[in-house]
Amino acid sequence: MPPVPWRPPHLRNRLNAPCPSLTKTAIFQGFVASAGAHTIEQQAAVAPLRRLAKAEKVAAWTAWLCSPDASHITDTALAVDGGRRA
Repeated sequence: MPPVPWRPPHLRNRLNAPCPSLTKTAIFQGFVASAGAHTIEQQAAVAPLRRLAKAEKVAAWTAWLCSPDASHITDTALAVDGGRRA
């Protein structure tokens, strides 16, 4: 594979993918309503942090990943999973 030619910063592409695990959203709450409240405790027990992600936290992480502060991070999939894949 040939090397990628240098390009000025405004023409560079960054491909980063946040990979969240179960997240408390309206859809998830609808699932819990039909499956039972014990579902949240069961799923949280699997994660080392012992809680599910909040949508606001995943959104904040994604916004940071797109910001200039994360400009040196490129071409990666980052787990936002409370340690499940650790």
